[in-house]
Amino acid sequence: MTTDPTIGARLAEARARLKTRGWTERDLAAFERRHRRNRDREPGIHDDQLLLSLYNVLPPMPEVSAHAEHGVDAGMLAKVRALLAKAESTTFPAEAEALSAKAQELMTRHRIDAVLVDGGGGGPRLGPGGRRIWVEDPYARPKASLLSAVARANGCQAVRIGVDGCVHLVGFDADLEAVELLFTSLLVQVGSAMVAAGPQVDWRGRSRTRSFRHSFLLAYGWRVGERLEQANATTASAVDAERGGDLLPMLRRRDVEVSAALDAAFPNLRRHRRSPAISNAAGWGAGVDAADRADLATASRVSTSTRRAIGR
Repeated sequence: MTTDPTIGARLAEARARLKTRGWTERDLAAFERRHRRNRDREPGIHDDQLLLSLYNVLPPMPEVSAHAEHGVDAGMLAKVRALLAKAESTTFPAEAEALSAKAQELMTRHRIDAVLVDGGGGGPRLGPGGRRIWVEDPYARPKASLLSAVARANGCQAVRIGVDGCVHLVGFDADLEAVELLFTSLLVQVGSAMVAAGPQVDWRGRSRTRSFRHSFLLAYGWRVGERLEQANATTASAVDAERGGDLLPMLRRRDVEVSAALDAAFPNLRRHRRSPAISNAAGWGAGVDAADRADLATASRVSTSTRRAIGR
């Protein structure tokens, strides 16, 4: 097949046009990686020509935050990263889950600290922003469900955009950073747990590994998200009681701001939370068991005297 000598210039023009429609360099790089992995599905079409045709039909993207990591406590992030690195490297699942729970506790405390500072009139602040995460195959959809669960537990909201593997997050910058950190670490950990489960076959000897892992991921995301939300609610209620009932209204106002930012980014969004489709009961059970081993309810009370020490 003869290569179009103008294809390079036409691709550059298409990329520039997409950047005026909300796409970032990170988005384009992620989309192109997915395209290259899938190009064998379109035999007889030159790779660049197919990419150009796809560029011409891609939807616009909402804006992402230009003020990345604004208000993020560098000391807290360093401590969280260290905990998650240990969780990823250990060969003991119980230890990994306890370390992840401790990391989530630090992030919850930091979020409450930020809410209390904002509620105390600490000066002007930036509102919610956006961030995009591209979830890689295999099992992109259950991985996106895990990301959505982690986002909800950290005061953010997630929307799957009509481009495979693309999830747009809305929230305050520190919360967005926390979501991406924890999600990335959980992917490493759940991947190790699935590999440890080994290949799966049915009673006829046919492979059931793919459906097992798909259901495993769905169950893990559902249960981890549920337990994170429960642990965070316990922490928030404890601090609210200590402060005489002023924290929960602040958290609700913050959630309203995030919802308003989501509506502005996606004015035609249809909200729904589907029940996960279970195709492999053994995989679902194994995923729930893996999530239940996490001691996520260990978040301790955050007293007024210790709030400023978080992350230090």
